[in-house]
Amino acid sequence: MSDISKKLKIAFFVERFPKLSETFILNQLTYLVKAGHEVDIFPAGRSGEKMVHDEINRLRLLSRTYYPPIVPENTLWAWLKFTLIVNVKPTVRTLVKLLKSQDFYSKQDIFRRFYLISLFYPFISKNKYDIIHCHFGPTGLRAVFVRTLGLLEGKMLTTFYGYDITHQAMGKNYYQGLIAHCDKYIVISNYIGEKAASVGFERDKMVVLPLGINTEEFTPSGRQCY
Repeated sequence: MSDISKKLKIAFFVERFPKLSETFILNQLTYLVKAGHEVDIFPAGRSGEKMVHDEINRLRLLSRTYYPPIVPENTLWAWLKFTLIVNVKPTVRTLVKLLKSQDFYSKQDIFRRFYLISLFYPFISKNKYDIIHCHFGPTGLRAVFVRTLGLLEGKMLTTFYGYDITHQAMGKNYYQGLIAHCDKYIVISNYIGEKAASVGFERDKMVVLPLGINTEEFTPSGRQCY
């Protein structure tokens, strides 16, 4: 029997953070942090929103957040920043050599190269976790990329919320890399589960877990609804 009191080290993959509308992700984060787990947050980028929920500041969640480097819009600045990042850390130079074997320099423009580096840069020296929890399917693919470079270790879990499995662009071949690497999947409804199964996700690795609400913040008013 597993020890449910064990404090875990968890990597949280999200699309944008913090994001006002994604309270379902924030609720999970706040619960884990308050329970004493060590959580690192890895967004694909910033939301650009100025307003944030109180918990972001109260629990100092931004201090646990690791953003990819911003790619400059100007080509010259992109080259300069790219060169600085590549030459400052030996680990980055090693990974660029690996990418070079995939025609990293000959076929990719500077912005594409910078984007590829930005995917793995936040994970240097932060690679071992008990759980890698990816929110939305595309973030799972980002985690797979980092994992195949040897920068990420841990049991991998992906939660599907809707568009990430129902959109027609997510066809049978879109998630093949994720299917090969993921240990468990969470779907928020039976319908989402059926859609996931239809593109190849194994049912025996799937858990149906509907989204709930924080009952400490929302209580019945006593009024009847008609």
